Amino acid sequence: MQNLVTICGGVNSNRLVCYATVTVVLLNSRE
Repeated sequence: MQNLVTICGGVNSNRLVCYATVTVVLLNSRE
């Protein structure tokens, strides 16, 4: 989850990239 914090809260954070990453992680976690 630390990587998500870096992506979502970093200087170069991109909200779309953040949401996309979270979605992928959640989908992978379901399997």
